Amino acid sequence: MSDDLETRVKDCIASDMNLDASEVKPTATLQKDLEADEVALMSLRLAIEEEFEIELDDKTYARLLEASATVADVTKIVKSKLA
Repeated sequence: MSDDLETRVKDCIASDMNLDASEVKPTATLQKDLEADEVALMSLRLAIEEEFEIELDDKTYARLLEASATVADVTKIVKSKLA
């Protein structure tokens, strides 16, 4: 994965969720580690769509709602949408 893409995803998550970028590690889970609730995840969905000019359909968004979803998963989703 491109380091630039990973950094952009990390920065987008940190900015949208008001976190320090150092807290946003690839293995961090969105819900448990970053304490994102459903409202925060909806906001993140919109931020990602705007930042990367992509659309996350409901099926893809449902993957972000999974308790095990990580920052690396978000990066993979963005990469697949940009391909």
